[in-house]
Amino acid sequence: MSLDLQLNEIELSKPLHLSKYIKSLFPPGSTIVAAMSGGVDSSVTAALMQRGGYKVKGLTLKLHDNPSTEHAIRDAKKVAEFLGFEHFVLDLKSEFKEHVLDKFMSEYEEGKTPNPCMRCNRNIKFDGMVDYTKSIGAQGLVTGHYIKRIMRNGKPSIIMGDDFNKDQSYFLSMINKNHIPYIGFPLGIMTKPMVRKIAQFLNLFVAKKAESQDLCFAVSNKYYDVLKQMGTDDIPGDIVTKSGEKLGEHNGISKFTVGQRKGLNLPNGPWFVNKIDKENNRVIVGRFTDLACHEIYFTDLNLLVDFDIQNIDNLSVKVRGSNKPIPCTVHINGTSGKVILKSPEYGVATGQFCGFYQNDMLLGGGCIVEA
Repeated sequence: MSLDLQLNEIELSKPLHLSKYIKSLFPPGSTIVAAMSGGVDSSVTAALMQRGGYKVKGLTLKLHDNPSTEHAIRDAKKVAEFLGFEHFVLDLKSEFKEHVLDKFMSEYEEGKTPNPCMRCNRNIKFDGMVDYTKSIGAQGLVTGHYIKRIMRNGKPSIIMGDDFNKDQSYFLSMINKNHIPYIGFPLGIMTKPMVRKIAQFLNLFVAKKAESQDLCFAVSNKYYDVLKQMGTDDIPGDIVTKSGEKLGEHNGISKFTVGQRKGLNLPNGPWFVNKIDKENNRVIVGRFTDLACHEIYFTDLNLLVDFDIQNIDNLSVKVRGSNKPIPCTVHINGTSGKVILKSPEYGVATGQFCGFYQNDMLLGGGCIVEA
């Protein structure tokens, strides 16, 4: 029975035509590495590739020694055993510490708002997994991201997922473009409810497993707890307005990020964190309108396409994975540049990343140094 006929037995919200889509990613019968986090998305991804006639090998990354990693390895291995294919573990702890954890701490101490997931995708996950895929002679790698990879302008391109609420294309804006032909995303044409229905249909024990936390390396999923564990010093200081009026005190700038409203406990609110003044150990607050940003300066430009994005139509930018792209123009000087927004964005923080799009196609990204 074909994969599409199998899926027709499930009451899904739309026909998937999944066979055609995954065959556009890799030749039928290929050996494929499935990145497995132990969650429902990656488990369904692996299962669908196997049912689609591919030879699947599961791979889980060991990035740290927190309990979450052991749970991920355990659950991924159980799914692989249930489905009947091999499962491997790739230890990248030292690389993760160097490129993600240490950078995470240093950026917070500089008053920035780091994005560890973006750095991990850029420096650890995809480099490590694609290299592993090539080393064992497999033809490709699949992940459980809600993204599409299709041919656009004669090139394999990363396209926003059909489920806008789950689209994760932004988080790949800094990866190596040479990896794109080796990576496939079977879930890009699905929604999360569809994936859970498929998991139940396939009798996967992770079908109802909760979403993974934002910080895989944090037991509590709180930035501050990670920083405290890593030895960040908490030095009390002032919370002031843009004009310098003192409204309160803080017990460490690492507890604050641009755009934050909760936890300020200041009179005559609501107040929002506008800036982290590391040099003077101050948190500067203002009203929501003070967060409006019209220009973004970035560095470390990373292009996933072969053309000049300064001279294209329908250019837009995201500064968070959950935000809608905002129409913009961009001026580039080497690997740095300036984004001019056609409507304001709010709460843009240094240390975060901007992802560039043409309509639904991801063009690349850069690291925000000023907003």
